[in-house]
Amino acid sequence: MTINQRDYLQYGYVLEHPDGRNSRGSILFVHGSAPFNLDGRIPIDIDSPYERTAFYRDLSKGLRAAGWSTLRYNKPGVHDDWVDGSEYATSDFDVLGKQLKALWRILPAESPKIVFAWSEGSLHVRALPMSEVEAVMLLGGIATTIGDIIRAQGGPFPSQLKEELDGKDRLEMMGIDRPVGRLVDELAFEDNWKVFSEIQSPPLLILHGDQDREVPVTQVKIWEDRLPSHRVTVVVGKGYDHRFMPPGEYDPMLVVQEITTWLDGLFPIASNR
Repeated sequence: MTINQRDYLQYGYVLEHPDGRNSRGSILFVHGSAPFNLDGRIPIDIDSPYERTAFYRDLSKGLRAAGWSTLRYNKPGVHDDWVDGSEYATSDFDVLGKQLKALWRILPAESPKIVFAWSEGSLHVRALPMSEVEAVMLLGGIATTIGDIIRAQGGPFPSQLKEELDGKDRLEMMGIDRPVGRLVDELAFEDNWKVFSEIQSPPLLILHGDQDREVPVTQVKIWEDRLPSHRVTVVVGKGYDHRFMPPGEYDPMLVVQEITTWLDGLFPIASNR
C-alpha cells in the first residue's frame, strides 16, 4: 500500500462515551513526538515512564467520568505491544495530519468538538479545520517552533539543523521519536501561536509544568504576550514536569482536574446542547 492509498483509520482508534449519561462533547487526543499507542504508552522496552504508564487511557477515564467522550488512536505503525519501525518511519506531518483529519470526522457534530494536544502534538493541531474546533487544550505546548525547542534542549541552532538534515532520507529515524521527514516538515512551520491568532480562534487552555525539561516553561509567556486579546487561560504547575505532575510521580487526575474545571466554565452543564 502506498502512502497516497493509505486508510488513515486502519491503525486503530477508540471512541469512548460516558457511562449512563449523555455526552457533553468529544475530545480528540493528539499525541506527542514519540511512537505512542492509543493508550498513550510507548510499547518499546525503554525503561521510561512513557513505557510503563497509559497516560491517555487514564486521562480518558477521568474525563469520561466528568461527562466527556474521548477519541484515542494509534500512531502509524504502532500497536498495543510493539512498533513496526518501517511503517512508523513514514509518519511525517502529511501522514499524521491526514490521520488527524480522518479521526476528526468521526467526532459527533451535534456537541462540542475539542482538542487536547501534548508536546509536539501542539504543532499538529494546525492540520484540523480550526473553524470546527470549539476549544483547544495544550499540555507542554510549543508556542514558537520546533527549532527553538531543540535549541533549548541543547541541540544545534535551527539553521544548522536544517543544513544537517539537507539530503538525508526522509525515512531515516532520529532516535525513537521522529523520522527526518517529520522534523524537516516542522522546521518549515511558522510560529505556532500564529495558528491561534485569528479573531475567531477557539479558546485555549495552556497547561505547563515549571520543571518541564522537554519544552521550557518560557514558552508560556509567549502564549500570553502574543495572544493578549484572545481567550487564553494559562496554568503553570509549580514543581510539575512535562506531564503536569511532580517528577517521579504519576497522577493524571492533576491534568483531568484542570481540564474539567476549565471546560465547565466554557460549557456549563445547564446549557449542555
